[in-house]
Amino acid sequence: MSTPIRNGSFWRAASRPPYNGAMHYEHRQSGRIYIHMIVLVAVLMMTTVLLAVLWNHDRDLGALMAGIAAAVVSLFLIECFQILTVWDAGDCLMLRYGPIPLFWKRFSYSQMTAVRPSRLTVFDGRGISYLPGRGWTYHLSGVGCVKVQMGQKSVRIGTDDVEGLVAFLQTKIVEARP
Repeated sequence: MSTPIRNGSFWRAASRPPYNGAMHYEHRQSGRIYIHMIVLVAVLMMTTVLLAVLWNHDRDLGALMAGIAAAVVSLFLIECFQILTVWDAGDCLMLRYGPIPLFWKRFSYSQMTAVRPSRLTVFDGRGISYLPGRGWTYHLSGVGCVKVQMGQKSVRIGTDDVEGLVAFLQTKIVEARP
């Protein structure tokens, strides 16, 4: 699947180069809790409307509008974190959440020093998170991840293709070394 190339800086940064016959990696993972989150937000929105109608005798619509706005923002963010795509962009590894491509990250192969399979804990959460001592985590579902060491910093990339991503990154790290 190709990404459209647009004039905006995001589209230039996140566009895929044409395949040139070299080793290439692209993997798309769908979040498993996506539909549950939609249902939860819909129930919370209906509860907000119901409570506002039943207990709001003075017709102040501020609470109702705040509840609806929170539900709309939540639905938007759920759409942003439905899919995690990881691909080779030539000199770097790209991560992009979607289908609304608001959140993305680029990791240069030249900065990677080591890579190994790892596991995520409950504390790592879903989506994008940071824990002191563990570093950044980019994750959708499951417990498998790849720990990428970049100097003193580490990044965890959650994936259901741990072996494939580790093998690919190990070859890219060797190629990027002088």
